[in-house]
Amino acid sequence: MGVDQNERQRQRRVDNPGKLSTKHPIACIEKRVMDSEAFAALPASAVVVLLLLARNLDKGRNGHIFVSQEDAERHGIEKKTFYRQLKTLTAHGFIYPTMRGGHGQCAKYALTWLPLTKDTAGLYLDGFQPCAYRQYAHCKNPRGKMSPSTGQKSPQPTKLGDKKPPRVGDKNPHIELNTNMQSRAGTVSAPAAPTRPRLTVANIHRLPFHEADRMAPIACYA
Repeated sequence: MGVDQNERQRQRRVDNPGKLSTKHPIACIEKRVMDSEAFAALPASAVVVLLLLARNLDKGRNGHIFVSQEDAERHGIEKKTFYRQLKTLTAHGFIYPTMRGGHGQCAKYALTWLPLTKDTAGLYLDGFQPCAYRQYAHCKNPRGKMSPSTGQKSPQPTKLGDKKPPRVGDKNPHIELNTNMQSRAGTVSAPAAPTRPRLTVANIHRLPFHEADRMAPIACYA
């Protein structure tokens, strides 16, 4: 009776008990994550922060990942850039904050493309959504700017017509006067311009007067 293949492998391990594995722990990001539009839109500093988060992930502890500020500065990420890119990664759907930091404690995050840890004590997971980065392509607006804190696009101004409404103090507003006004009785014409009074010639002995004892306009004296 021949020896099974699994038996050969077991016998080989027994014959070499002192052989140790030369493999080291790795930090990796799945290809589907790197091929997404959300990953392509990340700045270089955000990619570095995401790699640091993936590097600090322990097996079965997704949701307890943290990166210290000192570790980020050691990789060339300044303090303001570090916190800004954490918000960017959250807005793009790659990470989810599970615990707020403060009082000497770092904030904790979870990678959205991996299953969560079973040890959820003290973690905030109500808004966690698996693979949230996939929704970035649906809500992306090239004319809008995404808010890093909420992950939503800012509203766009509405388009006006060809003619803009007149502004306060505008000397030439886009307003046209329609003189062809019509009523029930018929067509109403525009009001006529007032006529100037006729000039007369007067002398010092005789001054011209009109009705209501008003002096007429005088062109010259004779």
